[in-house]
Amino acid sequence: MVSGKKVGIILVNWNSRDYTSSCLKSLLDSSSRNQQLVVVDNGSTDDSLNALQEQFTGPVTFLKSEKNLGFARGNNIGIRYCLQQGCDYIMLLNNDTEVEKDFLDKLLSTIETHPDIAAIQPKILFLHDKGIIWNAGGFYNPWFGEPKTRGYGRRNHGQFDQAGKIDWVTGCCLLIKSQVVKEIGLLNSDFFMYVEDLDWSLRMRAKGYILYYEPQSVVYHAAGAAYKARRAGKEGYINPIVHYTTIRNHIIVLRQSTVFYRIPSVFMYQAIKLASHGVYFTARRRWNKVRALAWAIEDGLRDQSRIHFFLK
Repeated sequence: MVSGKKVGIILVNWNSRDYTSSCLKSLLDSSSRNQQLVVVDNGSTDDSLNALQEQFTGPVTFLKSEKNLGFARGNNIGIRYCLQQGCDYIMLLNNDTEVEKDFLDKLLSTIETHPDIAAIQPKILFLHDKGIIWNAGGFYNPWFGEPKTRGYGRRNHGQFDQAGKIDWVTGCCLLIKSQVVKEIGLLNSDFFMYVEDLDWSLRMRAKGYILYYEPQSVVYHAAGAAYKARRAGKEGYINPIVHYTTIRNHIIVLRQSTVFYRIPSVFMYQAIKLASHGVYFTARRRWNKVRALAWAIEDGLRDQSRIHFFLK
């Protein structure tokens, strides 16, 4: 690890003691020693906070929110704390991940030798099958307003082992310089969850910063632990809240970041995509998702939120 550099690593926990425990164990077993581990409990109702505090009595700082604030606001609590503690770097890390021993050393080694890099992410593989890629860097097509994840679902054969610039870094695991956070601000607190990483990335790039992918650093991700069911129900595997927040937040990002001469192509592409979602949900009679889609479009265009409906 780079000498003297203090890294605050933030995990947000919401009724997921086992995932958070496994993640903390892997972090404590890593080769990095200058990390400050921070767990933000997002109003858990399963007593996971007390259980985790008893299990990790010394090396972890626990911060408590009285209610579920979502991914963005939950992480913002941790980010503010880490900035107050004088951390040089801040890492956002999903609590349903496990890390390789040298994952942080690899990220720091790269970002420290490239002053123009604002944030960096590792190669992320699926936890249930460590040979399959979950994320090997994000790319963004500004003419369609569409983010893409490279390598998703593909068998890892080293085909994405070239480090380099990317268009956006995933909030599943990203390392960002504290000075950049101070310049561009916190995550958008109006985004309950999803797309806040794309928004942050585009804000960084608007300031002229570079985002980077370091494949020598490896993290494993369970993916969708909070809002993905083990068995398909009437609405399928994915909770309607996922579609609502993703679509709403994406529309807001597009409104804020799309330059005027790309508006026609972005509008046409997104309209076709959202219409296809509506046709699919209707054909499968997933009426809650049809409503979530309609609300997401309206709220994204009007910059309002009905997230409280989904949290009842």
